[in-house]
Amino acid sequence: MYRRAKRLGTTLVLEPAQSGVVLSDMAYVTIVQPLKQLVSEPIVAGITLYLSFNFAVLFQFFITVPIVLSTVYNFEIQHVGLAFISPTIGAFVAAATSIIIDRVAYPMLSKKHPNTMVPIEYRLYPAMIGGFAIFASLFTIGWTASPKFPWRDPVVGTAIFVWGNMSVLISAVSYLFDAYPPRGTLSALTIAASMRLVFAAWLPLVIVQMFTNLTGAWALSTFGFIQILFLPMPWLLWYFGAGLRSRSKYNQGMMPMGKTMDDPEMRMMAQENAGT
Repeated sequence: MYRRAKRLGTTLVLEPAQSGVVLSDMAYVTIVQPLKQLVSEPIVAGITLYLSFNFAVLFQFFITVPIVLSTVYNFEIQHVGLAFISPTIGAFVAAATSIIIDRVAYPMLSKKHPNTMVPIEYRLYPAMIGGFAIFASLFTIGWTASPKFPWRDPVVGTAIFVWGNMSVLISAVSYLFDAYPPRGTLSALTIAASMRLVFAAWLPLVIVQMFTNLTGAWALSTFGFIQILFLPMPWLLWYFGAGLRSRSKYNQGMMPMGKTMDDPEMRMMAQENAGT
């Protein structure tokens, strides 16, 4: 285009590049800003840590499930592969659960907020349920993976874990999509995805040692106890998420969903902005 304009003796005028088109802007949005959000945005930090922990535990099952089924229940390799049908079913159930909750919750909340947009915190409903499923499944798998119990018990436990894990993932990603404008969303999803992969790569490296030194029951119980710390996460975001979003520098000038200018908090923010 530049060569053609020069040949024709005209001046080429291009529109400003979109976000991410310029290399420096792309680097800022996908590297610098995600790291800033990780330390400055409580919503991004909390969700990132929660999803990273869940993914790390999920990926260690690719190592421990074959070991447990082959050593405890004498499964052949093909039978071990069939056992992974169970968590696959759990993933489909999580998708169905999230869809059903969305179809039921949104119309009900629309009636409660006829003059405003529905607060996006309703996206957190699947995570509220899924967290308890993760917690229960970790103890179920850990303490039933024994010759005293049939192989069905820990295998069904993996389905429950994946159901809870995917419910939290779907819920958290949907919430991040709505919590920030496009540039902020891109950065938030980038750091959340990157940290998930880091944790998922790290835990499988030490999981065999954990199972050897702590036994499988106590290793998974340790994850269950850690999960207790994350259980309040969606509930905290339900109560404080709107306030955190309204104070975020990435949402300056944007009115939080579910708020109107009649809201005292919104009037106060408008007065502060006018004063500055």
